Parts: sequence; C-alpha cells; structure tokens
Amino acid sequence: MHLGKIAIHLMFVASVGLSSCAKIPANSNVQGGQKRLNAEAQNHHVKSIEDRIRKALNKNKSQIFALYARELRSTPDLRGSIVISMTIEPSGVAKTCKVVNSDLANTRLEKQISEKLCSLDFEKAETDENVEFLLPISFGK
Repeated sequence: MHLGKIAIHLMFVASVGLSSCAKIPANSNVQGGQKRLNAEAQNHHVKSIEDRIRKALNKNKSQIFALYARELRSTPDLRGSIVISMTIEPSGVAKTCKVVNSDLANTRLEKQISEKLCSLDFEKAETDENVEFLLPISFGK
C-alpha cells in the first residue's frame, strides 16, 4: 500500500498586532530610516511568529500523517485537502481550530486532525495579540 504524502502550508489571514513597535502614519515627518527600522522590526516579529508555528507543526507532522495513514487502511483511495482556521493565544495555546474547507469526505479524519492541531503547544509569544491563520493540509496529492 502506498501511503502517499502530506503537505502542510501556512497562510496568515489577519495582521499581527505589534505591541513593541509603534505604527507610523504615512503622513508623519519621521525620518525614512526610522520607518525602515520599524518595518524591519515588524517583519522580524511576524517571522518569529511564523517560526514558532512552523516549529510546532513540523514537530507534530508525523502524528498528523499517522491519523491519515490509519484512515487510509480502510479507505485506500483517500486523497484530498483540508483547511483549518486556527487562532493561537499569546500563551501558545490554540484558542480555536475549525475545519473551514475540506474535500476529504471523511468527517472522522477531519475531526481528528482538528483536535490534534488544537492540542499542540505553540510556545509563548513575544506579543499580547492572538495570531489567526489558515492551515491547508494536502493528503496523497
């Protein structure tokens, strides 16, 4: 039996609030260098959030694949994608995990994946803002 493959991607659906970086209005008279530094700080902050999320997902990718492999035994032609909407609190705890789109036609697997993702530890954030993103996962494609 060929188990196929799994692909996990990350898409942010909301901007991340920055408590450590002041937002500069476009019409301000602040020097261009300061604007660039704040933009770089914001980019670094977003990258830090992405890195924390990717780290947790990569660490647990095999467990998500195991859920798929288990279902594949009873449904050998199981292929498709699922998109999970997630909100992570600053504490690193998943606040919400819900399936927003799926062509798997397997509600049990969809529920198991959603529950698994909600149980992950995403590490404490450097900000006091929730992070909201979409997580598309493809199986066997």
